[in-house]
Amino acid sequence: MPDIRGVSGNGGAGGFNSISGGAKGRVSTLIDGVAQPFVADLSGDSGMWDLQQIEVFRGPQSTSNGRNSIAGSVF
Repeated sequence: MPDIRGVSGNGGAGGFNSISGGAKGRVSTLIDGVAQPFVADLSGDSGMWDLQQIEVFRGPQSTSNGRNSIAGSVF
């Protein structure tokens, strides 16, 4: 995902992925519609091989994706 500003990773199965966003709870991350806790964002255990689609919603998304989406959401 090198083309998305603030998202980095070394790819591959079991690769490390991170999303910059500052303090806890500013960007929500959902995998298959299930919200992931902030700790899961830091551990970055998810690989990129089976990834079919990423949706990035910029700006406040708290009305549609909950209180942890003040800076946006990654689906």
